[in-house]
Amino acid sequence: MHSDAIGNLTVQVARHGDKYAWKLYSDGHYQPIKFSVPIFLSEDAAHAAGHDARARYLVRLARSAARQPRIRRALEIEAV
Repeated sequence: MHSDAIGNLTVQVARHGDKYAWKLYSDGHYQPIKFSVPIFLSEDAAHAAGHDARARYLVRLARSAARQPRIRRALEIEAV
């Protein structure tokens, strides 16, 4: 098993038979917040897919945070 930590999200890649799967963990959580099935033929491909899923997850979190009124107000103040 191999992991890469960036920020508070960790991508872990594990071998299952002759294929690889990734899991995305958040700090302080025992269970993965996202995961793949073992379909990747190489560890590098699984890492790339896991990092892509991490990026999409972070974008979704940022959009969710921007919808909150107090955060939106803070962003408007910074823009002025």
